[in-house]
Order: sequence, then structure tokens, then C-alpha cells
Amino acid sequence: MKKKLILFLIFAVSLFGGCGKQDDMTSDLSGTESQAIADNSVSEIPDDVRQKLQAALDIDPITIPAEEWTAETLCQAIYINGEPLSIPCTLHSLGEGFAIQETEEQPLSINESTHRAGTLITYYGNDIGGVVVADCENKEDFFNAPIYSLSFSFENSLDTDAIPFSLNGLGFHASHEAQVEHLAFMDLYEADEATKFYIYTKKIDGIEIKCTYMNDNLDSATIRFLNEE
Repeated sequence: MKKKLILFLIFAVSLFGGCGKQDDMTSDLSGTESQAIADNSVSEIPDDVRQKLQAALDIDPITIPAEEWTAETLCQAIYINGEPLSIPCTLHSLGEGFAIQETEEQPLSINESTHRAGTLITYYGNDIGGVVVADCENKEDFFNAPIYSLSFSFENSLDTDAIPFSLNGLGFHASHEAQVEHLAFMDLYEADEATKFYIYTKKIDGIEIKCTYMNDNLDSATIRFLNEE
């Protein structure tokens, strides 16, 4: 799990642009904790949050034909932290439970040229994925900066009944048969029937989503906001 998340962070850094020189990157580990630095210890997810996450799995699938989808209707099918996704969004707007996971080995890094920043994130203390934000001048901006890319990885999640992501009513435990039914609007990008490995994608009006399924379970999901330069 940790290796996969670190690989995401490497991918995130590649999105920053620029020449990639070390002196283009800044990181501040000193001083008192800011809003973006939270307690990453594993904590109990409140019952009302669990109820919201379950409700997101009970929605009726949206069946609008693919050619009629817009960014707005697509976001109505994407639930994060029990709520439909609204754009632009920030880590702060996604609600409680999210925190960045920063260490001396994997600090939050800001590109001075592009003002994009990326780091790993947790959800109520569980490793959950990574995020890249835009228009970030310093660490204090991070939670309120617009998200450029948001990735969830569910492999070996400690609490699979409390995953803060679902797509058109499907979450971690959905069968591939249900995935085909609910995700008919998405394009099958890659498939391996022997290993039950599938990648679905959808790109429209400045938003792109990619879902990877392994062994009949949602393994990872990435959302990118393509209108950010």
C-alpha cells in the first residue's frame, strides 16, 4: 500500500511541469502545525459519516447516455465523503476526515514555477491516496487550493466499509457485473479477463476519471481537472 502511494506521489510530481530541478521545489517542515498538518493517527469514523458513505452506495444509478454527459452530470455520479462532487473543489471542501501525510522522507513539495503542490493523504488516519493542487503559494494554502488531481488507492485499506469514494452507486465491494451495469457510460480502456483486471475511463468538459478494478473490487480511482493549466 505504502509503495503504491509513494508511486502516486512520484506521478504527482511529474504533473508539476517545469524543468524539475530540485531548486524549483520548496518544502517547509519547520514552525507550528498549519491547517494542512493534522493528526494522522487512526481514529474512529463517526457513525453519521458512515451513514453518509453507505447512502452514497444506495443511490439509483444515473443512466444518461454517454453522449449527453457533461461535467456537471458526471459529478452527480461521483461521491466523495458521502457527498456529490462539486467543482472546483479543495481538500477543505471535501469535508472532515482528510489530512495530509507528510514526513521528512516524503514532504509536501511546492513547485515555484507552476505553483502546484502534491502529497499523500489519509482519511481518518488510514492511507487513502494522494492529491495535487494548483495555485498553491505556501503550505498554509494547501487545503484551500483548487485540486488538480485526486487519487484514491484501496488496496489493503484498513476499513473497507468506510471508503470515502463511490462512482454511480458503486464502491469497493461491487462485483464486476454490477460495475458493467453502473459504469456503462465509461469507456473500457484495458481488460484482462484472466486476472479480472479492468480499467474504465471517462473524459468530458475538463474532467477525467479513471477507475481500476482487480479481482472484482475497485482498486483505485483518479480524478483530474483538465481545465487547470
